[in-house]
Amino acid sequence: MLRLGAGSPPGGDVIGILDAWVKNDVGEGPIPFAKMIAKLVLSAAAILLIPTAMWADQVPLEDLVKMEQANLDNEAVSIYGGSVGGVEAIFFIEWSGTGSPVEGRYYFPVRGKNKMYILKGTNPKTGVLVLEEFTADGEGTLILNANCKLKKRVSDGRIVWAGEKTYENGLQVSMSFSRAK
Repeated sequence: MLRLGAGSPPGGDVIGILDAWVKNDVGEGPIPFAKMIAKLVLSAAAILLIPTAMWADQVPLEDLVKMEQANLDNEAVSIYGGSVGGVEAIFFIEWSGTGSPVEGRYYFPVRGKNKMYILKGTNPKTGVLVLEEFTADGEGTLILNANCKLKKRVSDGRIVWAGEKTYENGLQVSMSFSRAK
């Protein structure tokens, strides 16, 4: 847990500070507008930093991939470590061969497994992947989020798929995943 130095509100941790700010029980009277805005900005910054600080002590991506591989019972699925838009992700890709459908899914370990992104597409020619990314709504209906185009390369004994993910609104982010050859 993040702890602050002397003079912190009761509890001394970030959650305690945020709670004190919300309750205004740090001994202040009415909150002037400027101080209220400053508290909102600091609260937002703390909320953004808490997951980062909590994740800092977590298992490295490479070890998470190994754990997923140990729990997998489908030999047709390959597990990769990678990133989407700079955020680490674990990918499960099921290959059917060149020219055949490719299916898979991925999740961001920092966000947990409860939010999976579904991938469907083809491996139209050797070294090229064309995928569509979906999420499922509450009724299980797939909703298209983005199109992904990736190219394969082998680097330092690793198979690397790297390219771009393009959202429906035109925004593009990098996407890549790799595994040992």
